[in-house]
Amino acid sequence: MNALLLAVVCYIGGFGQIDIPQGGSDARRLAGPLVRIGCSFDEESYYSLEAEAGWLENSASIAFRALVHWQAWRVYGDLFGFSRFDPFFTAGARGDMGSCSDLAGPQCGAGFFYHLDDVWSFRFDSFATLDVNGETEMRYSFTAGLQRMF
Repeated sequence: MNALLLAVVCYIGGFGQIDIPQGGSDARRLAGPLVRIGCSFDEESYYSLEAEAGWLENSASIAFRALVHWQAWRVYGDLFGFSRFDPFFTAGARGDMGSCSDLAGPQCGAGFFYHLDDVWSFRFDSFATLDVNGETEMRYSFTAGLQRMF
């Protein structure tokens, strides 16, 4: 029976974000705040599902993604003392709506946590989103902020 129980670890965080559309010198940079919530459903927290909502210069952004921690790093980190550094990969989808941007499409990325303690973490993400609407082809996003685990 114990094998069927799942350890659920939830988190919430506040982040700053910058978006850089593909397109050369006339590309606009969009910056704004976002909130991210998520849950890990396994005991070691290797896998998570998360949702994100943000505001970027007159447009709202919503994303849903899965997060997979780089498990090989945990062995390396434990051996060489980098256990607070926690890299990961993500895949999901993102959509923007508003007067500034109409972006929708699949998204993938990578990032890392730096665990300050057992509850608080600094997090950095980088994403590439394929625009299926065809306005910019790709949009690159970078986020950084603090996250709290429950």
